[in-house]
This record gives sequence, C-alpha cells and structure tokens, in this order.
Amino acid sequence: MLNLKNRKKLIIVIGVVFVSLFFMLSAPKSVGAVLGDKQTFDDFMRNIVLKSPAGNYYVALLMSNQNDFGRIYFARPDGLEHLEKLKRIIDLFLPGMRAMLDGRGDTVYITQEQMDSVQAEIDWLSSVAEAPLREDIEKEEQRFPLNNFVGMTMNEAFDFVNADWPAELTAESVLPLVSTPLPYATVPAHPMPICKIGNAPDCLHPASLVDDSNGLWAYDIVDNVYFEYPSAWTVNQSPNPEILLLTFIPSSGSFEEATTRGIFLGVQHFIFPGEINYDEIGCTSDGSASQPNVLLHESINLPDFKGHKTLWKEDGSAPTIYIESVVYNADRQLMVCWITAIDNDVTGELLTNPESVDEIFPNIQRTLESIEILDE
Repeated sequence: MLNLKNRKKLIIVIGVVFVSLFFMLSAPKSVGAVLGDKQTFDDFMRNIVLKSPAGNYYVALLMSNQNDFGRIYFARPDGLEHLEKLKRIIDLFLPGMRAMLDGRGDTVYITQEQMDSVQAEIDWLSSVAEAPLREDIEKEEQRFPLNNFVGMTMNEAFDFVNADWPAELTAESVLPLVSTPLPYATVPAHPMPICKIGNAPDCLHPASLVDDSNGLWAYDIVDNVYFEYPSAWTVNQSPNPEILLLTFIPSSGSFEEATTRGIFLGVQHFIFPGEINYDEIGCTSDGSASQPNVLLHESINLPDFKGHKTLWKEDGSAPTIYIESVVYNADRQLMVCWITAIDNDVTGELLTNPESVDEIFPNIQRTLESIEILDE
C-alpha cells in the first residue's frame, strides 16, 4: 500500500493535465489540439477534482506558476509540439475520468503508458521552466515517483491521494489573493468559446473600434484596464474567466503574423511586500524580473502605470527575442504584462540596433502607450 506522500502524486498528474488543457485552449495556433471530449474533462474537474482538498491545493499550486506555463507553451519554438503531446496525454486519461463520473472508477486501471507519457512531459517541462516551477516539480519528483500508481484503479488512487490530507495545505496557502472559485468550480455545462473578439462566427464579440482611427484600431477593457490593438487582429481569452490572459492573432499577411510567435496581454492583482522598484518588476510568480541576455531596458511612465520595457533574447544561434513590458498601478495593485515573442528578426536589426524596436513594431508600442485605468 502507498504511503501518504506517494498518494499525493496522482493529483499533480491531474493538475498538470488541467493546466495543459487551459493552455491548449488559449494557444493562438492550436485549434487542432482542442480536446474532442472537453465536456468529460470539465465535468471531472468540477465534480470530482475540485471537490477534494488535494485537488484544490495542487490546481492552485499550478495556477501560481501560470506565467511560466504561458511562456513555455506559447513562446517556445517547440511549444505547439508539446501541446499536441498534452492532448494525447489527456486522451489517455479520459476513459478513467468518464468511469469515475459514471461510478465505475474501480474498473479502470492506471497503466504504464499513462505514467510514462506524463513523466516524459514533466521531464521536459522541468528542463525549460523558470526556478519556481522547476523547484515545485523537482520537489515532487524527488518524493513521489509516478510508477507507484501503475496498476491502481482510478478510485483507489483518488482515495489514497485525499486520505488524511493535511489541513494546512489549502488553495489559499498557495494563492492567498484568490477570492474567486478555482477553475471549473463555476464552469458552465457547455464548453466556453476561445475567441473573445473577432469576425469568426464563434467569437463572442465584434471589435469595438477606436474613434477617429479610420476603423484600424479597436479597444478592449479587462478588469478596468483599457488598451487598444489593431482591429484586424483576433483576441482569444483563457477558458477560465478568473484568469485574465489574452492572446492576439495578427491578421493574415500582416508584418506581425510573419515575425511573431505569440502576442499576449495579462492582467493580474499583485501585492508587493515592500518598496517597489518599478525597473525590476516582472511577470513571474513572485513579481520579479528574470530576463537573460537583455538587449534593451527602458523605464515606462504612463498616466496610470509605471514599469519598464525589456528587449531580451534566448540563448542560441537563432534565438527567440521578446519585447516584454511590465507596468504596475500601486493604488489598484494591478499588474499588466504585454509580451511579444519574435520568431523572425527579418532584418537582423533587433540584435544589432535594439533601439529600433519601436520603429520596427509600432503596433506593439502603440498598444503599450494606450494602457490606462478606466474607472467605472
């Protein structure tokens, strides 16, 4: 029989699968990776996982690393490949999820194939993660080997995980600022559309045009944060409305479509424990900046926000280059992250003359300059 420490690992697996689904549905170019049976997954998360103390804790733990998940799956050149792998992992677990929902969880066994697939993805994730996420993964890896669950039924594993769960390990202990239910606690019975703003039939809204822009610019408001963007772009939202992350799909034939791998805007409530150094804040779980190979660093002073813009690159001969702007409003305790992952430095200008970034990407700069608080 497994000891208590080993019992916890299955919920980490379920949590990884959950977070993976979130990023699959949010990724700008991963329509083919969306699950064919998202309904089962929704029901499983809402009716089983998030009704357990362990489920809430581990999902919150993974949510606390959501910025790093976004960087890994949205911006890396191999991100979409791993989104497809995650789809296949989730598909392996769907029969067990259906069985538990139908009261047949004692008839479906966890297989070596399932654990090997999850282990491979976790190994890759750890190799590319930032320190907080990597440390969380390594801590669990050292203590709870996945192979302990091979041969157990879904019911056995789930019951073992939640037996004698420590009272201090709660979602609030990981995400103390979360005042709303965790993902899937209030998910509607039907799958939520991915497209928030655009011209496709499944988009929630058409673009709201900016006055005197000749129809070229649109605006949106997220948690009282106003910003503008090119009206021909499509805006996707995360499937969970409590996660304020948008992805932008540039229009076909545009310069941004040819040169960028991902464009993202996130809004989050964040409390800095001490004095704020606006030139060192970042879109990480602890609010600190962590960009290697900095090419350009500039302070930002907007009417409602202060922060900085950093142009930085990954290692390698053909690195991805990032325009990462982070601004913060201390009165509202609101942080906005505006990130562009550049896949193709078509002229080589960014590496040789990083000060030209605003001229090369004027739309990205205009969006940054438009960010402001819109009071109700």
